[in-house]
Amino acid sequence: MDIKDNQVGGKYDRQLRLWSSNGQQKLSESHVAMINISIAGTELLKNLVLPGVGHITIIDDSLVNEIDISGNFFLNVENLGNSKAKSIAALLNELNEDVEISCVESINNQQWEKFDCVVSCSKPSQSIVDLLWSINTPLLVIDSCGFYGYLKLSFKEISIIETHDNNLEDLRIDNPWEQLKQYVDSIDIDSLDASGFAALPYNILLIKLVDKYRVTEGNQRPTPRIIRDMLTKFKYKEELNVIEASKRATIVLKDSSELPDMLKVIFGKTRGLKIAKDTSLFWVACKALVEFYDKYKVLPLSGVLPDMESGSQQYNSLRNLYIEKNLRDKEWIKTVINSYGREVDDQWLSIFVKNCKYMAFIEGSKESLSLNMWSSVIENNWQIEENLQKLSIYFAFLAMERFNIQHNRPPYLADEDEKVLNALSITDLCLLSDIGGLPKNFDDILNEMFPTILKRTIKEICRAEGKELHNISAIIGGIGAQEVIKIITNQYIPIDNTLVYDGITNGGYTFKI
Repeated sequence: MDIKDNQVGGKYDRQLRLWSSNGQQKLSESHVAMINISIAGTELLKNLVLPGVGHITIIDDSLVNEIDISGNFFLNVENLGNSKAKSIAALLNELNEDVEISCVESINNQQWEKFDCVVSCSKPSQSIVDLLWSINTPLLVIDSCGFYGYLKLSFKEISIIETHDNNLEDLRIDNPWEQLKQYVDSIDIDSLDASGFAALPYNILLIKLVDKYRVTEGNQRPTPRIIRDMLTKFKYKEELNVIEASKRATIVLKDSSELPDMLKVIFGKTRGLKIAKDTSLFWVACKALVEFYDKYKVLPLSGVLPDMESGSQQYNSLRNLYIEKNLRDKEWIKTVINSYGREVDDQWLSIFVKNCKYMAFIEGSKESLSLNMWSSVIENNWQIEENLQKLSIYFAFLAMERFNIQHNRPPYLADEDEKVLNALSITDLCLLSDIGGLPKNFDDILNEMFPTILKRTIKEICRAEGKELHNISAIIGGIGAQEVIKIITNQYIPIDNTLVYDGITNGGYTFKI
């Protein structure tokens, strides 16, 4: 599906403010699969259809029954006995005819590669999990039962260029490049009248003051308080640009050569990387980025310049300097990428250079259990009972999924079913404890407090008897759709990697497995 001009300005106008036309194009070209559609799955697809995902394939061979009709707003008595996937797809298509929705009962292993993301309503078979992992296709598992729900995102690794950090501007107050320094040095502030002084952008004032302080104080970095004191000594200290400079004085503490922690992780992975034919463009560009940083001790200029109190001519002159520097840095990166035998699109490269400082990289997991999931509980002892309650929801879902496989039905509100679910959960708990690595005092918590909390949660799961509440499923589906859009557009940071929702307390909780 191509984005038409009238869609950009009309149908999709609001969401373009979230992920731009670049993200919308990726969304419109994407292909999402859903396995065994549920109420939560229906809500998730609804929230993909409305913003204009390109193609959806629903993989489900079940027929609509009375339970489906009683719980799913997208089904009614007329659908009874018909294909559930096709019945839901027909109504979803009415929401946005641009989206192609196809329904199949099954697919072969070779067909999974065409999907950008796969969503499964409840955990799929281990063979599908392993297959999607091997081809690095993101898998989102969602489930909802009674007042509880959860999501788990699995992938080998994912890199996010546009994390939408709000701090993209890079004024280089502490380290102006040659052309900027020459421009600032050419301005004699003392010779300017009031109107000429008021026309200066605040970063010119800050660069001059930082440079002046370094000359007199042996190259030391001034504090914001020192800068504010120096600003009061200007002849026209009540001008708006001086007031703005005073408000932004903390920017002098910003070290242009400093790297965010996440970028340090990316750099560490990149330095030992050998570029091959199948190396993704992202990592090739990161290789060029490392070479740029090693040579110049700064990152390429983002080119983002905020609005400032200044004269139009002075601001435009300054803006041109930043744009020209950004273009030179971008060309440098492009040359290195080309040297590795790769071509790069100018738009992609512009986005990469603009956002490179705040990129993110996440290594995923396909495991159902790991010691990582306990870290937040251990770190927040004062919230330990609340956190264990959230974790008990995840354990209860794992037990329910295994119960469904063994008995071909959901657990009911019966003593025998509760005992089976408790036994399955305790088995998982024992497996996790056997891994080792937990603090000694935490064993007591697992052995005494957690089983009691888990028993209460399992009772609530059994009371629901496998049924979904549409309002709870709508929340799970909405969150799930957001995560799918993040994956497809390669924008914003997805959950890492599990989220549970407690509809009784209206609280969500994330942890990494």
